[in-house]
Amino acid sequence: MKKTIGKIFLLLAVFLVCVAGFSHRVNRKTTVQKTDSQEAALPLAYMLIDGTAVNEMTGYTLELGEEEERESLTPLPTDRTLTVELQNFDRQIQGLSYQVTSPSDGSLVENGQIRTQAQDGMLRGSFTLQNTIRLDQEYSLRFTADLGNGKNVYYYTRLLQAGGIDPGSYLNFTENFYKSALNKQSSVDLVDYLESDDTASNRSFFDVNIHSSLAQVSWGDTEPELVQQAGLNTLLGMGVTFSVLIILIGVISMFNLIPYFQERRRNKAAAAAAVSRSIVKEADEETSYHLPSAEEEPEDLTDDLALVAVISAAIAAYEGQTTTDGFVVRSIRKARRKRV
Repeated sequence: MKKTIGKIFLLLAVFLVCVAGFSHRVNRKTTVQKTDSQEAALPLAYMLIDGTAVNEMTGYTLELGEEEERESLTPLPTDRTLTVELQNFDRQIQGLSYQVTSPSDGSLVENGQIRTQAQDGMLRGSFTLQNTIRLDQEYSLRFTADLGNGKNVYYYTRLLQAGGIDPGSYLNFTENFYKSALNKQSSVDLVDYLESDDTASNRSFFDVNIHSSLAQVSWGDTEPELVQQAGLNTLLGMGVTFSVLIILIGVISMFNLIPYFQERRRNKAAAAAAVSRSIVKEADEETSYHLPSAEEEPEDLTDDLALVAVISAAIAAYEGQTTTDGFVVRSIRKARRKRV
């Protein structure tokens, strides 16, 4: 048992060393130019649609004008309920409110407070729009997060109520778009959705829009990979490799049983041979005749006249004679031998 445990730890150590070496070799790349992202100083906000966080909204400490509030577009569901999610980065948020205004004249449509609760490390809150808004007309939706001490952070998105809008299909399109952008072969299909022109600088991946070039949208000469997918592949590979090692340990441990099975097989063969010899011996004893010993007197058959006459006639026929004169039978003994 101790030897088996030792083998398991040894193989596990070899496995971990191989994984570390492989990861180091795969992830070793030369970085020509890099830019470190600064840590977020303000909480980030997202709209939650069908359980998916979309429309990332950065916070502003100052209120923006109507012409500057065009970062994202949020469709209004049929139940008119919207859910906002904040990643507060350990910042205390005292309260959260919303405000819907008309972009045409800036008139207030509706405002109110949002009750929030912590969930999965995020601050989440929902509200239902009570007042009616016009169909196919964009409205400005602003969220205000109260950080205390008179400090407010503002988040902006556009709100649209349109007939026949299926947010799920838009989310699927967006997911397929960014996955295609990560694949050099499938990224060529994105040309139909771009309006590339000279207005895009195409110098930084921080500034990519519909006017950017295909090379810029598909990450240029880099080969990015989704962290979530890469982590899943790593875990899957480690699990398969470790399972194979466990199987190898089991196979190696079974080698110790081979001599046992061989000895058992030899014992069975020896027992079968002994039984066969015993059966043969008993059969020989049953079919054999008792041979006379040297002390036993052989039976004298010379007084059997009929037997004497038959033997004499047989000898005469063998010698080619027609008479038995001249033959004298002095002794006739019965021969005892085994039957074949």
